[in-house]
Amino acid sequence: MKRFLLSIFIFSFTVAAAFAQDPFEKFKQFSQQSKQTFETAEQRQKKAYLEFRDKLNEEFAEQMTKDWKSYGAKAPEKKKKEPEVVPVVKPEGEPAPKENVKNEITEVVSAPKPEPPTVPVIPFLDIYVEEEPFDVVEDFLGKWDDDLKVAPLQVPAPGFEFYGTTCRIRYPSENRFSIESTNNNTLSSLWKRLSKKDFDVVIFDCLKVKKALDLCDWGYIQMVHKFAGTIFPGQDNETAYLTFYILTQSGYKLRLSRDIQKSRLHVLVGVDGSITGRLYWVFDGVKFVDIDSEKVPTLLVCDIKYGNESPAKLAITSSNKFRMKATELRKFESKYDNLKTESTVNANLLDFYNDYPNFYLDDDPYSSWKYYAQTPLTESTKAVLYPALKEAVDGKPVADAVNMILHFVQTAFDYKYDEDVWGGERVFFGEETLHYPYCDCEDRAILYSILVRDILGLDVVLVYYPGHLAAATRLEDGTGDYFEVDGNKYFVTDPTFINGCIGDTMTSVRGLGAAIIRL
Repeated sequence: MKRFLLSIFIFSFTVAAAFAQDPFEKFKQFSQQSKQTFETAEQRQKKAYLEFRDKLNEEFAEQMTKDWKSYGAKAPEKKKKEPEVVPVVKPEGEPAPKENVKNEITEVVSAPKPEPPTVPVIPFLDIYVEEEPFDVVEDFLGKWDDDLKVAPLQVPAPGFEFYGTTCRIRYPSENRFSIESTNNNTLSSLWKRLSKKDFDVVIFDCLKVKKALDLCDWGYIQMVHKFAGTIFPGQDNETAYLTFYILTQSGYKLRLSRDIQKSRLHVLVGVDGSITGRLYWVFDGVKFVDIDSEKVPTLLVCDIKYGNESPAKLAITSSNKFRMKATELRKFESKYDNLKTESTVNANLLDFYNDYPNFYLDDDPYSSWKYYAQTPLTESTKAVLYPALKEAVDGKPVADAVNMILHFVQTAFDYKYDEDVWGGERVFFGEETLHYPYCDCEDRAILYSILVRDILGLDVVLVYYPGHLAAATRLEDGTGDYFEVDGNKYFVTDPTFINGCIGDTMTSVRGLGAAIIRL
């Protein structure tokens, strides 16, 4: 602070003296000097970043020469599954509840906390100076910025498809490499080679793709892996090493490993929860999975940290803007209220969701449901689905509007168990429920919660009874079964209890305590 105040004093004194000599010429001169001073400060900060990273890379390369240790994988996680409750149909004509009944709450689960984004080892996007403007992805409609597309490239930029979206990332030809041996010294030397300045354009472009497509952590990891496979097609070790280097520089918690029998390299990525059905390893209390989903029970692992590394966040908190490939228009009709609408979704996004791992956070067995419910529908999906729904509820009393959306989800979608359709448990994102022909109770509850929050602006919680997922909606004036949370009444709104209204609890779970899951 003293140094800063002294600089201000000297600058002010000098400016005053300059104006006394020649007000116009000296003002220009000192403006230039001031700009140079601030530019120098920015350059010093950039230099400090680069020196920090150089030292980090040098130390990391040295540690890679040390002995690696053998670690056995732990058996895949299995989320506890309880017998599903058989759906019940309320007899038509049976009246809606007339009395309020407070239901028992066994647990209140907090809403998802916003997590800070993963930060690269240095702020590449801020300090890297791009010598030529360059567009890394085509837009939502498959178009490029023509001015950027035709610009001559000093560095080759191989194109590759990522969920239907063409991406281009520059890769200097002189940085192609071949791994003849996976011994420690070879891998260490390669790390030093990639750490040179001319490779930074690759990391810069990868991060640009992440920003342009608004990729979640798992999406970015898969994109980098796809790009590495484009640079080294059919070369597993080279692909793995390039993936490892880029993601490490991007700030992710990784461990390089190799198969003891085949000397094949594997990339283990640390995650902030549990991925079901995958072998995993634990280092420093964090679970790691193989990016390739390989089932190699024992690996030789280089268990060393790189800077302020962070586990990949499994929750999807970004939009993942893949090129639009519209699915066939699907029509929906509610049994009640003559409510009709239609929907089309992005097939490329569906493919991404289809490949997305099933997960939950270790301290929260309900986490997968609430994170799926927190993932919004895309704007393109809303543009087709929402107009008819909004028109139908416009001007209606709140309770009537809630019942209309509730009956819509109850009767416009066909019910089937996951076991019968997929051969195992599978939770849907909202867009998947709109696309696939069948859904179960958890899919319906998730979609209902999205629609009511978006269209009516009401607060919704998920309600978990043993073996069944429903929802409850916060209402000032409601009738029937409700849960009291923080002094507010959340009335049962069960999208699986066909013909049920606000306050109707499905008979098979009536009287059971339930966990309340905030969104």
